[in-house]
Amino acid sequence: MTGTGTDFVIARITGEGWMGKDTGGRDHPTKVEVAQRAYGLYEARGRIDGYDVEDWLVAEKELTRHYAYSDLGARSPARELIDAVSALRNASTLRS
Repeated sequence: MTGTGTDFVIARITGEGWMGKDTGGRDHPTKVEVAQRAYGLYEARGRIDGYDVEDWLVAEKELTRHYAYSDLGARSPARELIDAVSALRNASTLRS
């Protein structure tokens, strides 16, 4: 997988494709950010009503995780996994 492909996969796995990398120095998401993400989840489900609380909680959890990794300068577990798989593939390609 190329760097671009890897980034796309990681963004899809972690849900971070729509998130900016900069958190503006804040250690938690704003209510507006949570509301925007919750609305994105609603739209992705096909605008089916009745999941507003679940969408809010999922959005809050995703964003809180995003902020935690951004503040630590750490890579997400999904990024670690994809990098490990890529390294293994590259190593097996070199042996062939």
